[in-house]
Amino acid sequence: MVPDFLAIGHAAKDLDGDGGFTIGGTVTYAAATARRLGLRAAVVTSAAEDLDLAGALPGVALRVKQAAATTTFRNEYAGGRRRQRLYATADPITAADVPAEWLA
Repeated sequence: MVPDFLAIGHAAKDLDGDGGFTIGGTVTYAAATARRLGLRAAVVTSAAEDLDLAGALPGVALRVKQAAATTTFRNEYAGGRRRQRLYATADPITAADVPAEWLA
């Protein structure tokens, strides 16, 4: 399958205050939107095995570079300001991680 829309970047864990997380990252939102608009969407990302991208992005083709950690953030809000903390970063994504058939 050659995608109509290809998003490349880190999917992320957005930590909440209850010890859980939401799957985030620009690639997830962009691919989900493209899919809802009827496009064949695909994502190239880097993440640990514990991130269920297939469940979060049904109908989106995935190429996940396995990493020891998933990019992980926590957003904290106080006094009208946001502080974003980075707890972990997945491996870098390179051109070699993109399937050749997706380059068409």
